[in-house]
Amino acid sequence: MGEDGAVKVTEPGGTTVRIGRRWLPWRRRLRGLDAPDLPIPDGDDPISAALAVIGLIIAIPFLVVFTIALGELLILLALLPLLLLARIVLRRPWTVDVTRRGDLVASHQAADWASSRELKEELAAQAARGDLLPEH
Repeated sequence: MGEDGAVKVTEPGGTTVRIGRRWLPWRRRLRGLDAPDLPIPDGDDPISAALAVIGLIIAIPFLVVFTIALGELLILLALLPLLLLARIVLRRPWTVDVTRRGDLVASHQAADWASSRELKEELAAQAARGDLLPEH
């Protein structure tokens, strides 16, 4: 576990819980995008051309989503230094998120960096004992 990295703890039931700081004031919405495996024809006959067009039509929505996700990532990278500076100067609280199987289970506020580290350790100990939160 790194100083600022997320903590992964296995609960007594075998479920993995991730506990980490939220660096941005909001949570990202696009996660775990999987594009389908498309057969790419290698012939130059009319059937191969038709299959290539159909494959392209199927791939366009995935390319659009990928482009949007890439744009969001670039915007986040551009805003991150400004948001961190504002968080430090304005003394905004850090949010510690608890996720189970990728779903947000709980969010807790910590006054500063050191108290967020202590909160992460406390939540990790609770999760290891099975006292964190009931499974839904």
